[in-house]
Amino acid sequence: MQEEHHAEKSHIIVGGGLAGLFSARVLLSRGASNIYVIEKSSSTGGFLQHITAIDPLKDGRNFDFDFGTHFILCPKEEGIRDLLAEDLDLSQYHVYEQSLQEGHVLNGQVYDSSGCANISAFPADVQIKIVEDLRVLHNSADKQEECHDLLGHCHQRYGKTATELIYQPSYEKFTGVGMSVLPVSVESFFAPSRLIIKDREESKNLKKDADWDWRIAYADCRDGNSDIIKYYPKKSGIGFWLNTMADNLRAKGVTILTETEISSIEEDNGSIKSVTLSNNTSLPCQQLIWSLPAIFLATLTKTLVPSQRPIMRHVTVVNILTDKKPIERPYWMTIYDKHRKSYRVTLYNNFAPTDSDVYRITVEILHDGNSQIDDAFSDHVFTELKEMKIVDSTAKKLWSDCANKKDGFPIVSQENKDIYIEQHRILENKYKNVEIVGRRPDIGFGQIPIMQHIYDKLQR
Repeated sequence: MQEEHHAEKSHIIVGGGLAGLFSARVLLSRGASNIYVIEKSSSTGGFLQHITAIDPLKDGRNFDFDFGTHFILCPKEEGIRDLLAEDLDLSQYHVYEQSLQEGHVLNGQVYDSSGCANISAFPADVQIKIVEDLRVLHNSADKQEECHDLLGHCHQRYGKTATELIYQPSYEKFTGVGMSVLPVSVESFFAPSRLIIKDREESKNLKKDADWDWRIAYADCRDGNSDIIKYYPKKSGIGFWLNTMADNLRAKGVTILTETEISSIEEDNGSIKSVTLSNNTSLPCQQLIWSLPAIFLATLTKTLVPSQRPIMRHVTVVNILTDKKPIERPYWMTIYDKHRKSYRVTLYNNFAPTDSDVYRITVEILHDGNSQIDDAFSDHVFTELKEMKIVDSTAKKLWSDCANKKDGFPIVSQENKDIYIEQHRILENKYKNVEIVGRRPDIGFGQIPIMQHIYDKLQR
């Protein structure tokens, strides 16, 4: 028998990640009440979580490691900034007003001043060919055509040589598919766009030209201006932010139900009338805010939509404690080289320094699931860090741990993208009181576009 809760209709938010919790924050700001957040897992946070290694060295110390995103990004929109301030006690955060410090490894060469690919990693004749390709493209900028796949886009932006030597192998490594399958919107998701082709001064001069600026990067990321303020917790991992948000929302009367799902939906006259939860509670529905993939809502409501399973990548995160200080400057490094398992290496002590003599590193690997995740796997990853000169050759691995998420990362192809956009259109046209938020291929996958979309939708 269903238990009917609250005659007053509810704002029901499905998903307890950033999109779900920020939706609740926006609803509160416009005076809404009777807000429910429904989360399937045992905790909120989604991709903004961290784990705490409890006394791994048997010396009484604990160490935090992030899983996924590392930094809070605060956008230009003043209204969003004000909402984020509700959950950010700045005394508990490192604040970064300049560009975050990135690095990369390309063709076996470490570059500590930018995540953008630096062609100096290649022999002189290859560098000359890349620059020649770019000059031809620059001189024919008015002849550019719209591209529908990432391969064609990169050919138009960087030329054939750079595309074949840098972007094709690296994106095959990141996604497991060829660039001709990927939409242009995937660019910058796995690695920053633009090429480094000159030194700092020449790059600054070239970038005064808008067409060169589109193609090339500053040789040092500190030369670029960022109007986005970034934050990272001083005494915890990134999950501290959304944990704080969840606690503050509860204190304001928002009901957050974990380990709970929607088991059925009742509709009436083009609206969601009520939802029944897995705990057998029925909630009358004023508004349904859906932050999960749209296909799950279509299945629940028996709505016929086009569908296609996305290309999935397994995600393995290797957390490491080492005794030697790694390369000092970058906060994280993108590993372009296809023969390396490592995709992104995060060096916590460079952006969240402590007085500890132990150094935290996270290595993220995207793969097809054929690797056996064990001690030998983490040993191999640590050896890669030494070979790439990210850590000293004499460094010791004091402790490591692997977190493996099967089918943890969807790769959106151009075909997938069109299908997902059509799913959203059908569902939002069918139901007057449904908003689909979160990661959407038509608005972007990063924190800022997600929050901006929610703010624009729910402030109305």
